[in-house]
Amino acid sequence: GSPIALWNAVRGLGASWGADGHIIANLNSTGVLSRISSSGGTPTTVVDLTNEFAIPTWPQVLPGGEGVLFTRLDAAGADRARIEVLTFENGRRSVLLHDSTYGRYLPSGHLTYINQGTLFAVAFDITRMEIRGTPFPVLDDVSYSPTFGYAQVDFSRTGTLVYRTDSGQLVPAWLDS
Repeated sequence: GSPIALWNAVRGLGASWGADGHIIANLNSTGVLSRISSSGGTPTTVVDLTNEFAIPTWPQVLPGGEGVLFTRLDAAGADRARIEVLTFENGRRSVLLHDSTYGRYLPSGHLTYINQGTLFAVAFDITRMEIRGTPFPVLDDVSYSPTFGYAQVDFSRTGTLVYRTDSGQLVPAWLDS
């Protein structure tokens, strides 16, 4: 079909499509994370970090639509950023991890994130929206931006990982549990 224009997003910093038909996105590289209907319309504010001089980036709507993970990025850069979660029901924000960027929830019940090019994982209780246990390194040399905090890594719904290294070589690799 034909594309549908949802909103004029300029220099956005990530988006995630929820099962409820809404997209959570940083539309303009500002301190606001917005919710927009998949059929278009005016976005509404979900998180506003403008007064904190920070930018919510790289959101991921959690399974079940109960909340959204995002990276809180400020002038200190991605290596000093933090992963937060917003619970939609009560609007509560919680800090999950410091010195981390590009958080991703996996169906295995883990939260992954990048710290200085290393992919880490930690158990995550999605019901309580809490970290459980101690993070552990999974993979070194993942390509990421220390300025904007995005990483060249993604996971399938079954847990298959694809990533790009900083080594300059482009070699596809397949990892499973």
